[in-house]
This record gives sequence, structure tokens and C-alpha cells, in this order.
Amino acid sequence: MYSTNMLPDRTISGCPINGAKIHLLKNGAIVDTYQVDDFYNGVFVFKNLEPGDYTFMLEKDGYKPLEGDNTKPLTVKANETSYVKLLAESTDYVPPTVTYYNYPEPAMTTYAAAPSVLKMGEKTSDNLAIEGTVRRMLTRGDSTVVLSDAAGEPKLYLVDNKDLKIIKQISTTGIAPCRNR
Repeated sequence: MYSTNMLPDRTISGCPINGAKIHLLKNGAIVDTYQVDDFYNGVFVFKNLEPGDYTFMLEKDGYKPLEGDNTKPLTVKANETSYVKLLAESTDYVPPTVTYYNYPEPAMTTYAAAPSVLKMGEKTSDNLAIEGTVRRMLTRGDSTVVLSDAAGEPKLYLVDNKDLKIIKQISTTGIAPCRNR
């Protein structure tokens, strides 16, 4: 769960939202609820779901409901890990008015161009004993968080980018999900 804009408390766009309640809905009815922790990771996990189509609802003071481009349906398939990145917008966010000044005319000289050749290499390591298939990676500073799918069970790893070694496996247990009362 991440923010999409500059918030009143000056947090930056794309930062994880601590303490958000994520409601999982199927056919418009709440199936389960997860309370995001306060460790700045934005992770929420729902386990043992029936296959089908789901949507999400956000409950967090200072944020608008998930709608438009910020809501994404999730299709759950049997024996597979599914994932989605949700973005939330602050309730008092006003998008800036965009005015383009000195925009180059098509006949003008190019100011920037893509290189004709990119030389890219792959850096590998035998030290990464990551279980399952890697689904997503998020790099921040000198570390990377890796999400993998090991036989339908999500696994999170924290990897040191300098030494290319796993620092630790991160628990997906988190705070116990809220249950509808």
C-alpha cells in the first residue's frame, strides 16, 4: 500500500502507508481484512483464498477510497501466488496545473536522444538461495526486497546488493488479519 502524491506530513510519493486497513472484497462483499504494520513496508497478505476475482477497499484517515487508476482487480488462481500494488491518494491532494513553456516545436533541434547501443551485463551470485520463482524485486539503497512464489507460498527476502547475500528472510505473517465482526 503506497501513497501517490506529496502528503500533508511531507511524506514523498510512493512511500508505504503504515497502519492502513485493506479490505478484500469478492462480489462487493468483504471477505477478509488486513491491518498493515508500522514498519514502512506496505505489505499486506491474504492467505487461503478461493480462486476468483477480488477487489480492494482502503480504510485509512487522510486517504481517498481506492478508485479509478488506483484500484486494481486481482484474479486468484489455484496453487499460485497473486500480487497487486495499490496506490492511495491523500484527501487534500490537489494535482498541480501543468503549463508547458518553451516546449520545442517538432522542427527544432533534439535536446536529448536515446543512445544507439546499450551495453548491459548480468551480475549473478551463487549465494542467493531464494526458494521458488522470483515474482517482484524492490531496490532501495544498498538492499533489495525479493518476493518469490515457493509452491504457492509467498516468500520475502532482504538481499545486500554489495555482497549479493541474503541478509534475512522477512516474515509474511505480519499483524494478524482483522476479522469481520
